[in-house]
Amino acid sequence: MSETQTSAVDPARAAESRVAQIVGVTTVFHVLALIIVILRSYTRLFLVRSFAFPDAFMILSVLCSLFGGTVTIIMQVPYGLGRHQDTVSPADLIPFNQLSFIQSIVPLMGGIAFLKIAIALELMKLKGNALAWYNTVLWCLIGFVVAYTLMAWFSFFLYCRPMAKYWDPSIEGSCYSVSLFVKFGLINTAFNIFTDVAFATLPIPIVWLLKMPLKTRLYLVGVLSLGYVAVAMGILKAVAQIDYNPLGDGTFTYDVQFWGLLQLNLGIIAACGPSLKPLVRNILQLTSLTPRYGYTGSGGYNNQRSGRATGLYTIGGTGSKGYTKQNSRTDGTEFELRSQYRATASARDAASSPGPYETQKGNGSPERTGSQETILHEEGGKKAIVRTTEVTITY
Repeated sequence: MSETQTSAVDPARAAESRVAQIVGVTTVFHVLALIIVILRSYTRLFLVRSFAFPDAFMILSVLCSLFGGTVTIIMQVPYGLGRHQDTVSPADLIPFNQLSFIQSIVPLMGGIAFLKIAIALELMKLKGNALAWYNTVLWCLIGFVVAYTLMAWFSFFLYCRPMAKYWDPSIEGSCYSVSLFVKFGLINTAFNIFTDVAFATLPIPIVWLLKMPLKTRLYLVGVLSLGYVAVAMGILKAVAQIDYNPLGDGTFTYDVQFWGLLQLNLGIIAACGPSLKPLVRNILQLTSLTPRYGYTGSGGYNNQRSGRATGLYTIGGTGSKGYTKQNSRTDGTEFELRSQYRATASARDAASSPGPYETQKGNGSPERTGSQETILHEEGGKKAIVRTTEVTITY
């Protein structure tokens, strides 16, 4: 299209723009995803103190969203984003398409892959001894995600020879057919939808086997099922891919990138939600009275009590893994799986003066749930690993 053709376009059509809608909506969800990952990282580093690989992969995912999504969208604005493609000059379409290429490679492929790996590693913490297949399935899903992400990258890198012809049609070279390109994109989107459904559904039998009230199990299933929101975004993205036409109005509609970036950011928000519970509980002061008996590290045990009396008691401390039970008038009964690392010992009754402490030597195996392991003082000249049980009761 020449500059003369561009200037001949109806002025009203040339003035029409969706840039505010595109930039506004995507930026809001980019910022929300970034904030929630920052809060998740703060919670894991300073409250729970169990920052691990899932958190690192989640950070990689949101960084892909930030720099590959937010930054590139803002950079596309002066090159025709939100305007009808027949009103954009060919010279502007070159950097626009180049930035679209980066969006496809970094957030829509790499960012989504990092997100799914983070979710899978996080779900491994819910493994039950009765379901030996659980971790195997999750590792297979991780391998599947890596495989189809690599396939998607190669399909983009090899689409045109030389690769620069993807964003600059004037360069001498060749590209394989658009229909084949669209098929590769649809396959990648279908795989993403499949893994979203798998990660949202797989934990349900694990939660259902936990010994807890029906109301609590339904709550946990609901939280884990937030991943279906990303499934809906993936379906909308697939519809946009089916209608894709390189000679269409891509700068104006911007459907594939729009729904793809929403899929990524909503997936990040949904995946981080359950991790923020300790932070939200502190902000709302949901645990006002917490007698805690623990090993101080300098010999002996300490007793900590805070807030006003609400009937919340913690027996035990922070060590390995244990289930915490809360039973309140407002919240019902709730269980959660804790990861803890500070050496403590348990008390028989936290409501009264500390009684005798009971310890049991263990082999340090992490497979036993509902308990924790701590290293106490030397016993008979040898240090021992003990297992204690932590129970929190709210009434």
